[in-house]
Amino acid sequence: MKHSALIMLLATLLALAACNKPFEVTHLVLHPSSVETTPLDTIQLVFAMEYTGGDFEDPNLIQPLWHSSNDDVVGVDSLGKIFTRQPGNADVTISCGGASALCKVTVISQNKPR
Repeated sequence: MKHSALIMLLATLLALAACNKPFEVTHLVLHPSSVETTPLDTIQLVFAMEYTGGDFEDPNLIQPLWHSSNDDVVGVDSLGKIFTRQPGNADVTISCGGASALCKVTVISQNKPR
């Protein structure tokens, strides 16, 4: 009886150890990957990710970082919504762990046809 209890304890500890592997984002994809629009527009970017390790139960626990290469042209909030300000170009980047992806944003004058 003691022997089977020890085996069950070891099996439980091994299962718990396998579940506690570190979570690591390995690949991000951003949609759209490029956009052309006019000033004073808002666009919601959406991302998908691949990961290894750990148990992933709650997507709200993922805290990606968003960044605009040119805040004068495009701003971005913590949820990936971009806000265009004036004509120009900017790259909006999402990063999480060691992975990143970007969307090339071109803001054209409202007077120019698309």
